[in-house]
Amino acid sequence: MLRSFIKNITDPSITVYEVTGFITNLDTGLETFEINALTVNYAGIHPDDLPANFDNGLYVEVVGKLNDQSGNLDAEEIILADDLDG
Repeated sequence: MLRSFIKNITDPSITVYEVTGFITNLDTGLETFEINALTVNYAGIHPDDLPANFDNGLYVEVVGKLNDQSGNLDAEEIILADDLDG
């Protein structure tokens, strides 16, 4: 089962979000991927700071800010997720 978790998404005072899920539709040219229906832009992260074996199917936690114009999550940190509980 593919799951992702978005914490505090309904609170307008929250500006940073954490999403946990499996990477799909990785596009290294655009520096984007998806977690379920959410597009994550990781262009602001140096390649050395990405998890090892960064690829489709990797289970990750992403911390970032929602982009008001695109609706994408602009990643500030991507790490390997510990477990399937988010």
